Formats: sequence, C-alpha cells, structure tokens
Amino acid sequence: MSHVIWWSSRCGNSHRLPNNMRKRNADKPPVEDDGRTIADMDLEGMPWRRGPLSRKKPRFASPPPDLTPQERRAAIRGMLKAVFLIGAAFLVMFFLLLLFLDLFWLR
Repeated sequence: MSHVIWWSSRCGNSHRLPNNMRKRNADKPPVEDDGRTIADMDLEGMPWRRGPLSRKKPRFASPPPDLTPQERRAAIRGMLKAVFLIGAAFLVMFFLLLLFLDLFWLR
C-alpha cells in the first residue's frame, strides 16, 4: 500500500504517509560519521592522485626522432599500408558474410 501512496504523491495528489510509517523513521537514531574508511576507493596512478608536479613530466621517455621528409613519407606510407590491409580484411569478411547469408541462410 505504501508504494501506491508514494506513487500517487509523485503524480501530484496530496496524499501523505500514514502516521505509523512516519514514526518508524523518527524512532531511528541519526547516523553519525565516525571517520572510518571501510574500503579505500582511491586508485594509485590515476590523474587526480598524481599531483601538480607530475603533469610537467614529458609524455614520452625519449623525444621523437628527427626525421627527414623522405623518412617521414616512408613512415606514413607504411602506416597507410597497414591500415588499408586491415580495412581490406574487414571488407573481405563482410563480403563473405553477405555471400553466406545470400546462398545458405536467406534461401
């Protein structure tokens, strides 16, 4: 019955809780914080735990190497080859899935 009263009060009706339900909360002593930690939720190494000095450290252990324009183009070309190879593998797998569905499943 208390669920109906709670729901109807949320819908704009002016119902109130019965007296015996209001007294139940008044009989309980208030909860006081004694300062004990039951489970420490701080994680070591997280950004909010590192402090202001750690942000000034370089992101990489060594600075990036100085590349000539030819070396930079070769590195970019190698990266693009790897990306296109993975993309082609996904396209082939998608084509094979559609072929399987067309020939076997959807007939």
